[in-house]
Amino acid sequence: MRRGWKMSLSGGLRCCRRLLSWVPVLVIVLVVLWSYYAYVFELCLVTVLSPAEKAVRFCDRCHLIKPDRCHHCSVCAMCVLKMDHHCPWVNNCIGFSNYKFFLQFLAYSVLYCLYIATTVFNYFIKYWRGELPSVRSKFHVLFLLFVACMFFVSLVILFGYHCWLVSRNKTTLEAFCTPVFTSGPEKNGFNLGFIKNIQQVFGDNKKFWLIPIGSSPGDGHSFPMRSMNESQNPLLANEEPWEDNEDENRGDISRKKLLQLMSKRLLPMFSSRILMVSCLTFRAFHLP
Repeated sequence: MRRGWKMSLSGGLRCCRRLLSWVPVLVIVLVVLWSYYAYVFELCLVTVLSPAEKAVRFCDRCHLIKPDRCHHCSVCAMCVLKMDHHCPWVNNCIGFSNYKFFLQFLAYSVLYCLYIATTVFNYFIKYWRGELPSVRSKFHVLFLLFVACMFFVSLVILFGYHCWLVSRNKTTLEAFCTPVFTSGPEKNGFNLGFIKNIQQVFGDNKKFWLIPIGSSPGDGHSFPMRSMNESQNPLLANEEPWEDNEDENRGDISRKKLLQLMSKRLLPMFSSRILMVSCLTFRAFHLP
């Protein structure tokens, strides 16, 4: 009886250990499912209205006029200037006033996870070799290394994506939905160039780029656009023809000479041929 009781107890303990070993896997699955919910429902299901240049945009929920690149967040129930997305990790909308701080938060978190993973990896090797016998601390060290590596990979991907958005002067909403201007949809309507795009977020003074200080230029209501470039600017449009003035004049002279040659030689020949063909056809129709 005692042996059977001990065997059943040991079997129950083994089953409990097997079930507990699946707890980290279950946590990862729940994190992945929750991230899908946060991305699809909390991020994508917001009121996305494309900015229109020189057009009045009105919010039906806030009953306010919305500037360009301003969107209404259904989670925060308010309009956000230059809205990028609603971040559930900070329980706030990321927009004009805090987008620089959000990028710095991602960068500092990546460095923190990298520091934790590199410093803990040495002790992980020692526990793997059996040099440190403590079982309780072994679990904490292994789980700490696992969490640091997992968040490092996810944060690097997210930080890289937002760096790409900054280099193109886009927001997450504009990457999914192309902004519409008076001239039509334009993917790169706010793209001013790599350096100027970075300055639109971090400011002109490079000393404040890595410091959590508000240095973004502008007021969040109006933004420089790519359409106002040198080719369309009325003040600079008159300067472009002077660069290739000689080539254009030469092209005009050659075209005039070609037209004169055609008018003098080719047109009489074609006219005589057409007259001859018309005479033959007229004669063919009147033959008995």
